[in-house]
Amino acid sequence: MFKNQEKRFITKGIDASVSKEIQIVCWELVENLVKEQF
Repeated sequence: MFKNQEKRFITKGIDASVSKEIQIVCWELVENLVKEQF
């Protein structure tokens, strides 16, 4: 639950300069990296 809130906050902050599609791709990459680490 905290992760989703954090993601929403970060996405909101960079939404003006980064397109939504790029954000989605970046988040998928980040989530994959996190899964590999843990």
